[in-house]
Amino acid sequence: VNHTGEHVADTLEGQIIKFADRIAYINHDIDDAVRAGILKDGEIPADVIEVLGCSHSERITSLVSSVIAYGTSSGKIGMTEPYGSAML
Repeated sequence: VNHTGEHVADTLEGQIIKFADRIAYINHDIDDAVRAGILKDGEIPADVIEVLGCSHSERITSLVSSVIAYGTSSGKIGMTEPYGSAML
């Protein structure tokens, strides 16, 4: 199963999983880097904090809310801007 890259899953469930995985990976990578001492909370770029929030829960809420807002407005699975760009 490929949850990354440009491939779009054939099912809505597969499309949702792709976004859920990306949201989880990004947040876990940030948390792991902070726990390992590779990254300090103050070293997360200000533009990322401005868009996603400064805590784990704020980032999850921002990104999940973006997927919901996109789906509500378009009837498709995706992510609103600037959240989609912030995850690149």
